[in-house]
Amino acid sequence: MNEPSLAVDALLEDLKSGDVLTRRSAIFQLARTREDRAIARFKEIASTDESMELRYLARKALHLLSASPKTAETAAPPSSGKTQIIATEDVDTISIRLFSEDPSIRASALRASGLRKDARLLPAVLMRADPGVEPHPEVRSLLPIVLEYWEEWSKFQRSRASSQIRIPASNRMP
Repeated sequence: MNEPSLAVDALLEDLKSGDVLTRRSAIFQLARTREDRAIARFKEIASTDESMELRYLARKALHLLSASPKTAETAAPPSSGKTQIIATEDVDTISIRLFSEDPSIRASALRASGLRKDARLLPAVLMRADPGVEPHPEVRSLLPIVLEYWEEWSKFQRSRASSQIRIPASNRMP
């Protein structure tokens, strides 16, 4: 066995790890190497993994493995390069940008919405997630990532709020 084969074997084992970050890294590395032996495991992760992100990444890896080399290189979601700028804009402007004619502006607005995590943006993001609304496949591929990021943030906020100790007024010091 040569070294690349040993490295691929180790990555295939990493796909079985209990650690989400280890599995995530293995998916990325195996997709880059276009390793056909990972297809069965990618299918399993895509259908049964508890992490929505890993299910999504496994589906993308399967798509990448089935695509021609030229298609695979252009599969990244478009970007206008303005995500950080859009994230500083007011909520109404970001909502409008989510429905721009330009897919790169929509992609940047989605990323900006994920950065802002402002609850007022959620209806517009969810509207983009409705079947048939987003015609651009790469922009559509951002939706689960942005929504999961938002969900994780919401869980963190809820757990932080519930962990704060509330002292009844009768027990407070004068």
